[in-house]
Amino acid sequence: MDTCCICKEMEKLLNEQKLLENFGKDCRYLQLPRKMDTIPFLLVNTDKFSHFQAMYNRGLTPFFRIESLIPSTCCAKLRLLKPSNLAGRYTNCVSDLYTLQKTDVCIHVNLCCFVAIESLAPQLVDRTPPFMEVKV
Repeated sequence: MDTCCICKEMEKLLNEQKLLENFGKDCRYLQLPRKMDTIPFLLVNTDKFSHFQAMYNRGLTPFFRIESLIPSTCCAKLRLLKPSNLAGRYTNCVSDLYTLQKTDVCIHVNLCCFVAIESLAPQLVDRTPPFMEVKV
């Protein structure tokens, strides 16, 4: 079976995510602010070029992390990421996004059903809100 180009790109993304997971792992003197192990992304459907969304906790999320990939079938296991805005409320709007958290929910998809991926900054995962001073 010929692999689709999105499958090849997801394979590259998975390899880079593995590099990110292991970055600084064997370093004795390098101090990193926090460990990053996820490159979040969105998938673009072939239908109307909209973002693919999966059901999570009575809502939808278009944000994912790749867990594994079978290149021969172009099938991938994706972990759903829970999106929140600056106030800590659920949002599935990219412009309101402040942080993403990994969930326990995974789905399997055929990558050839998509036309593009949009990667996001790894720093979005487990990002803590800035300290807000309460004025009395």
